[in-house]
Amino acid sequence: MKSDSRNRLWKFLTSRLISRQGAKAQRLKNRKDQYDEVTVSVNENIPGDVPILNSNYSLEKTSATTWRFHVLVDQNGESVLRYRMRIKN
Repeated sequence: MKSDSRNRLWKFLTSRLISRQGAKAQRLKNRKDQYDEVTVSVNENIPGDVPILNSNYSLEKTSATTWRFHVLVDQNGESVLRYRMRIKN
């Protein structure tokens, strides 16, 4: 009897939609002297229906699972791409 109630509780907990937030950061460096500043396109493959909550650079959704971020990097400088997403599992 105990294991049956435990199994039902486990099924109930695993069947519920649990949302959490994930964060990611990438550091991009421009070591070229030739260009004043460059725009780097960063393609991120994020499987599933994951909405991006916020980002410090512009972004576009290019396919069902791919996001493209446009990061501006200064001459001999670096930029950090940060974004947060809601993960459903």
